[in-house]
Amino acid sequence: MIRCALLASLLILAAGCASKPPPATATAGNLLARAQCPERIAEAAAWVTHAQGGGRAPQEVVVGARMEKANASALLFRAAESGDGTLILDIRASNTAREPGKLTYREPAPEKPYTRVVFRCRGGVVLTLETIDNVY
Repeated sequence: MIRCALLASLLILAAGCASKPPPATATAGNLLARAQCPERIAEAAAWVTHAQGGGRAPQEVVVGARMEKANASALLFRAAESGDGTLILDIRASNTAREPGKLTYREPAPEKPYTRVVFRCRGGVVLTLETIDNVY
């Protein structure tokens, strides 16, 4: 009986370790914002374009995302809290999106490069990109 309980406990623990852990931003507020956000991101990427030539200085930060719904219409806005290596982008519904189902944001590359991009919706974090690629 004890062996069965111990074995069941170990299986539950192993299953928990095998699954993908929740994002570091899985607070109650962020989970609520994620559930309430009508604009859901299916996939996203961020990269820095560099100039051609010898120095190859960073020119522009570009963030692109594909929405879960192909007809979703939203825009990305830079949040005032951006800084210290983090670009924070707010997702807002809009009828003026250039291409429904996709989000794009661009800005000149900052002096101190970003190390991550945070997407927010209704004040809560819905996605965080920990990798920003370099494109030459």
